[in-house]
Amino acid sequence: RPVVPQNDQNLTDSLMAPFLYTPLKNSKTDIRLLELFPGRGRLRGWLGHVDLEAVKGTYDALSYCWGEQTKSTAIIINDCTWSIGENLYAALKSIRRQHGGLTMWVDALCINQDDTQEKNAQVPIMRDIYFNGRRTYVWLGPDDIWTSLAF
Repeated sequence: RPVVPQNDQNLTDSLMAPFLYTPLKNSKTDIRLLELFPGRGRLRGWLGHVDLEAVKGTYDALSYCWGEQTKSTAIIINDCTWSIGENLYAALKSIRRQHGGLTMWVDALCINQDDTQEKNAQVPIMRDIYFNGRRTYVWLGPDDIWTSLAF
């Protein structure tokens, strides 16, 4: 959900506005894609509208567990503040490249979760969204002492 975190001094000092969605032209054929900017530190990116057929094979998708949504971390999208769950934050931090952006579809960001009509139109095309992507990242969580045993 869009917020301006009260505990993040850098963000509140800059008085960044909360992120607001612009409606999709056709929520049955259009999607949003996140351009995750490269680098270190705070996650930044740009969210834009595209026609799903036009971007076939040019983006990656992220599959992950939303996890507990009570804890969140701020990121910057379209020069606005957005708060995401800690599990999504960890996934994006892990996937982000140091050099060169990454174009991604991430359900929690690319679908307006506060717009029931949009969700009702986008959920049925999620199969196509995943299928049309170049690859799908599956985030199981940060590694721990058991990770090496699994692989």
